Formats: sequence, structure tokens, C-alpha cells
Amino acid sequence: PAFGLLAAIGIIGILKPFITLLKEPPKIFTKKKYSLEHVGKEFSGTTLFLIFLILMTNFAFSPQSGGMPRVYTQAYIPITITAGSLSLVPNQPIRAWMDALKWLSDLPSPSTTVVCSWWDYGYWLTILGNVTSLCDNATINSTQIGLVGRIFVSNETQAVRILKEQFNGPHGPPTYILVFTTFASTGQDYPVGGDEGKWMWMARIANSSRTVRELYAQEWGVWEYKEWANNTGQYNTFGNATASPFKWNAVGQNTTIYKLMENAKSSQISGYTAPELTYFKNPHFFGGQVATLGTIQSTGETVYLDALVCLYEVDYA
Repeated sequence: PAFGLLAAIGIIGILKPFITLLKEPPKIFTKKKYSLEHVGKEFSGTTLFLIFLILMTNFAFSPQSGGMPRVYTQAYIPITITAGSLSLVPNQPIRAWMDALKWLSDLPSPSTTVVCSWWDYGYWLTILGNVTSLCDNATINSTQIGLVGRIFVSNETQAVRILKEQFNGPHGPPTYILVFTTFASTGQDYPVGGDEGKWMWMARIANSSRTVRELYAQEWGVWEYKEWANNTGQYNTFGNATASPFKWNAVGQNTTIYKLMENAKSSQISGYTAPELTYFKNPHFFGGQVATLGTIQSTGETVYLDALVCLYEVDYA
């Protein structure tokens, strides 16, 4: 905004003298032998037109992109929710989120349904899904977001305990827990908008709150997320951070976020082994293959990108 205002002031400053000339009434000048010629209105009009061309070429004509005006290229890009936050296929609408939110809004009593998800999806859940979320883009209570983050990076037993005791509102504790996962059809993580690339922020924000770190400390000990566990800058609390793809260790493989994402993979990849879930049952998956990533030369197998919105019911009993 600041640069936009400065640019506007600059443009007005450049145009002002020419606009003043255009507004001048016609005058009759006697020709003098030694004098400067008066600048005519046609000069001002030409200057204004040239400045307009310079400013608008990038938006209206775009010669650098073959002449296609930018307004038309932007028109083919879907709104964020239909693209599902995917950066890999920005021009292709993806039905996963729309289908998931339609399913939620069709529940018998969606307004009394509470869904636990990362804050990125809060507005989508409340506006289109007509359900209650635990946090969204307007949540300024960092402790609230930290608690949600800790739910995902804790083990199942701890996650359900936090859900039941910390978020037991007027409609009871959350009914569903949601993850958004993106992965290759080979089973490899492919973080292009999914929670594979967001779980570390869940851990960081949870670790930034003293209240969240010390929650149930007498029973479980003080929770801590170590960004780097040694001086090589390679290992963190949940695995090898520099491996490609990220290599989860035993602690990471016992987190709720890991188990939910891996369980979703097994629904799409034949023969894929996923960890068993104890408290999260009756999964509902929305989405599927959204793009082609390439071909494995040795086998000729085509590798696809999958994007799934996953809803699990929380079994408190």
C-alpha cells in the first residue's frame, strides 16, 4: 500500500503540468524575434497518451507475454479454494475442498459440528462448510493456535485428551479432525500446499507458547520442539530435516499428523502400509489425482500427484 500511494503521488506530479496546459484557455501570442515557443495543447495530449501507454502496457497489452493482456490470463486462474492451495497446478480447479465442504454443510446439524484443523482452513470451514472451527485467519490468540498445533504434533492419546478437555465448548468437543495432504502416487510426500509442509509451523507455534509447552507437564513432561537437535543443522525433534523427502523418526511417526496423512495415502495407493489409528475412525476422503508428475524410466510407470482432504471422526469413548 505504501508503494502504491507513493507511485500514485509520483504519477500525479508528472501529469500535473500537462493537465494544466490542457485546461488553459486559448491565447493569442504576438511573434517575437527572440522568445521561447509556447507549448501547445497537442504536446500535452501526446505526452499524456505516451505516459498512459507506458503505465498500461504491462497490464493491457503485455508484449513480453506474446500480446495477451494480463487481465485475460488472470481470468483463467481459479479462486484459491478451488485450487486447494496447490502451487504445482495453479490453473487447474481441484474439487477436493469443494466436495469436502459440501459434505459438511449437508450434515443434519452442521452448525453444531466442530472441526479441528489448522488455521489456514478455518474460514473455508465456517463459511462454506457451515461448521465451527477451532481457529482461522483472524484468531489473534496465539495460545489457541498453539494448542491446535500441539494436537497434531502429539501422539493420539495426548491429542484426544487435549481435544476433549481444552475444546469442550457448548456443542461438546470437536466431532472431526481434518488434514489436507498432497503426495505422489509412489507414496512419497509432495508438499505443495498440504500439511506435509505445514506441520513444522504447528510445532513452532506450539513451542512458542509457555502455556502450551507446560500443558499436562506433571504427567507428560514439558513439551519442546527442537528445531535442530545437533550442530549439523540436520535433525529436529521429528526426523531428518534435510533429507529429501523429509525422513520421519520414531517420534515423528507416532504423531497424530503423520498417522492421519499416512492413513490417507493408503486409501489411494494399493498395498501401501499405514499405521493403525486408535481414536480417529470412519475416515472420509475427498479428492484424488490432480496432476501428472512424470514417468519412472526404469518401469514406465506414470507418477501422479494426489491431493486429499481427509476428515476423521474422533472416538472419545
